[in-house]
Amino acid sequence: MSASPKDHLACLLVDDDPQGLALYQRDLRGCNIVTAQSGAEALAILARRQDIAVLVTSMSMPDLNGIELLRRVQVECPQVVLIMLTEELDQDAAQHAINTGHVFRFLRKPCPATELRRAIDEGSTLFRTRLEAEKKRLSLEVEIDLHKNTDTITGLANRAFFKEKLADALTDANKRRDVILCLDINHFHLLNELHSFVAGDALLRRIANILQVYSRDNDIVSRTSNDVFVMYLLNCDSQKVNFLIDAIRRDIAHLDFSWQGNRFDVTASIGAIPLHSPAADANMLMRLIEIATKIAKEQGRDSVYISSIDDPELQKRLEEMGYFSHINTLISQQRLRLYYQTIRSINDDKTGLHFELLLRVIDENNQHHSPVHMLNAAEKYILSEKIDRWVIDAAVAFFSQNPHITEKLNLCSINLSANSLRNVKMADYINMAFASAGLNPENFCFEITETAAVINLESAIGFVKLLHQKGFKIAIDDFGTGHSSFAYLKHFSFDYLKIDGVFIQNLQHDKVNEAITSAINHLAHTLGKKTIAEYVESEETVSLLRSMGVDYIQGYHVGVPQAIENLVG
Repeated sequence: MSASPKDHLACLLVDDDPQGLALYQRDLRGCNIVTAQSGAEALAILARRQDIAVLVTSMSMPDLNGIELLRRVQVECPQVVLIMLTEELDQDAAQHAINTGHVFRFLRKPCPATELRRAIDEGSTLFRTRLEAEKKRLSLEVEIDLHKNTDTITGLANRAFFKEKLADALTDANKRRDVILCLDINHFHLLNELHSFVAGDALLRRIANILQVYSRDNDIVSRTSNDVFVMYLLNCDSQKVNFLIDAIRRDIAHLDFSWQGNRFDVTASIGAIPLHSPAADANMLMRLIEIATKIAKEQGRDSVYISSIDDPELQKRLEEMGYFSHINTLISQQRLRLYYQTIRSINDDKTGLHFELLLRVIDENNQHHSPVHMLNAAEKYILSEKIDRWVIDAAVAFFSQNPHITEKLNLCSINLSANSLRNVKMADYINMAFASAGLNPENFCFEITETAAVINLESAIGFVKLLHQKGFKIAIDDFGTGHSSFAYLKHFSFDYLKIDGVFIQNLQHDKVNEAITSAINHLAHTLGKKTIAEYVESEETVSLLRSMGVDYIQGYHVGVPQAIENLVG
């Protein structure tokens, strides 16, 4: 055994007998021997030297016995190989210590030099093996940490690591003028679908290279999802931000990316939020910047949307996103309620109950609110069909449980969302629900907004046909404010045309609204359909509508929305 750290390993001999130590040093000539006369001295040597591979200690010492010394060494220097010298050997205790790895060898005193030398040499070999295993373990840990924090395709920080670094940066962001920037590659999914993920990965690496060119040492750059990159820029004023965005857009636009002879024009939508005041937490900021980038994308590919933490549009969309999980909670906690609003014949014909079913949301304080924001979010996030089913089930249950109301019913209108129109199974669901309850379809009308009908015209025509065949009535709601194209009315089977309230409010003081309302009413009658004017709020409006020949009226002048249970009372 030779004598320098790591490659030239040493053996530490510990014994309170100086003569015994001197004899071992003499007999082990050629080995790199270090001696200590107490356990405390041995621990001090181990603390300052890294080349001790083997520790040989006597069992009996006055300050710290051999067993206690070995226990301490095993905790503080686990790679060091331990050898015990003892005058009396308990075979069972020795075998247990060896089996559990506490001691490499037990040797009886006095130990022949050749036997001790062999044990030290074997211990040194074991020490090297342990060191190599530890190096591999540490290397593996580094590799695991690297993969844990790194996007394997681009080499950038992954989403989890970016959020961790972002949280650190935000602790004192109010002292700087930082900016978070998000970039979404337009039509990236087409590249993957047409050519393969290999092509997509190649483009991602090209984009990552561009972003790294414009990032400084303290900036954080990450690929956070499939085709989305995020940069956190420290101390970056608005002029630098604009320059950076322009430069990135230019370089991406000039990116000559081809795959298997096919050129792919690359553009990106970019959202940016300067942090001029104390920022939100990392999770909230990530949500806001992703919304800002989505707005940029909606404005047209290759667009930029520079926002702020308190941007009303961001806050509105954030609230809508909250309804995504909130809707299921409202349904499961039974916090939706049916309301109704009366629809009356303009000539006061007594034809029985005629009303539209409305929806209300119950908050934590048991207050009932309009669900307009929830319904907008539900439409956007494809959850409105679930609400439609709840309304249908609740309506069927109410009329089934209250046959005396059903007997008086002329017509009950129920709203359907655009999402339901795209699903023919919803028509089957409606037919089955009403048939199972024994309710007459002719007493029920489904309202479809003009926009929903036109956007989904082909599916809407088929959907409405299925309901009409069973006897249900159909009304086109909000007519005049949607994607108006009168041509579709000739092909669309319906019974009622509801004139949007935007034309009815202030009708008597607005000649244009009066002309539009009259024209819509005339059109409907020409097609053989009935008209319903919404948002009627005064007798003066009623008189004007009556002079035009409108058939039905609805609004606060006719009746305010009420809980459907009031019908029973």
